[in-house]
Amino acid sequence: MGLSSYKEFTIHPNNLKHIRIYARIFFIKLKIKSAQIDDLILVIMEAISNIFKHAYDGKISKDTLKIKLKLEDKNLITVQIFDKGKLIKLNQFRSRNLKDVRAGGLGLFFIGKIMDKIKFMRTNKKWNNHLIISKKITIT
Repeated sequence: MGLSSYKEFTIHPNNLKHIRIYARIFFIKLKIKSAQIDDLILVIMEAISNIFKHAYDGKISKDTLKIKLKLEDKNLITVQIFDKGKLIKLNQFRSRNLKDVRAGGLGLFFIGKIMDKIKFMRTNKKWNNHLIISKKITIT
């Protein structure tokens, strides 16, 4: 099958809604179950929020990030997110203990619970950070 789509967005909090709409339309076209679409959107928003917060220190930038969505086969979705922000140290990626009750810091926990596979790596000269997350899905 291999249906895919990609789009670039500037680093700005106002683009979160555009990213959400872009991803939702792609997933709806694939006829993915509504609850799974909501989970996938949550994961994408958490990842983008983390990029904004950590790779860009919460600052608006003219840089772009690229989101690539792909149906790998009839039931596997892969989301790739590329950014040009500061290099993220791989040892910084840790979700905190749920018993540590406080605001924030659960994005990685949710991403890990919802997605089947997470891979983070350095990429080519155009992009600094590359997140690849995938999930088995159900087509309605």
